[in-house]
Amino acid sequence: MQDSKIGNIFSDVFKLQPILESVIGMEKAYMLISCEIGEEHSIYSQLKEIPEIKDCIITYGSYDLVVKFETNTAEEMTKIISSKIRKLDKIRSTITLRVTD
Repeated sequence: MQDSKIGNIFSDVFKLQPILESVIGMEKAYMLISCEIGEEHSIYSQLKEIPEIKDCIITYGSYDLVVKFETNTAEEMTKIISSKIRKLDKIRSTITLRVTD
C-alpha cells in the first residue's frame, strides 16, 4: 500500500515537471559542436556525463554534435558553456542557441 502511494506521488511529480519548469524559468539552449575528425564518440561520452545536458546526438554535416542543455539561471548556463563544455579536449568550435519562451 505504501509503495503504491509513493509511486503515485512520483507519477504526479513527473506530470507536473513541464509546468514547474515553465514557472521556475529554466534556461534552455542548444549547442552545435565541431570537433576534430574521429573524436565524435569520445566527446559524446564526455558530454553525457554532464548532468545539465539533457540530450546529445552525433550528426553528419557542418557540425558533429548537437547538445540540448538546461540550467536554473543564466549564470549557470554561462558557467556550463565556458567551464564544462568548451574546455573539453578535441572540440574545435561551438555555437550556442539560447531558447526563448
